[in-house]
Amino acid sequence: MLKKITMAVLILGTSAYTLAVDAVEYSVGQHVEVRGRLSLRGNAPFTYWVIHTRSGVVWVLDGVDPDAVKPMLGEQVQVGGVVSRADEDQTRLPVIEVDTMRSAQP
Repeated sequence: MLKKITMAVLILGTSAYTLAVDAVEYSVGQHVEVRGRLSLRGNAPFTYWVIHTRSGVVWVLDGVDPDAVKPMLGEQVQVGGVVSRADEDQTRLPVIEVDTMRSAQP
């Protein structure tokens, strides 16, 4: 019984930590480092690159060279850049003006 309670506390504690990390607000102009899976959204010719973080946040990536990032499609990547639009009212995806992008595959 003690093992089950300990496991439940551990799982709930980890979940609470994840929620706390998700609740962090980013402001426009702030430099951020984001890690997640690279994806392409939309229909041609209106496509845009996004990164899906492990916590479920989807960031739009602005200023990326499509030919350079296409080989990383579907892979884990590390993106650094400046927030150019924050998700203040939860109606639009946040946007990163990308400075750096590299593969984050193990």
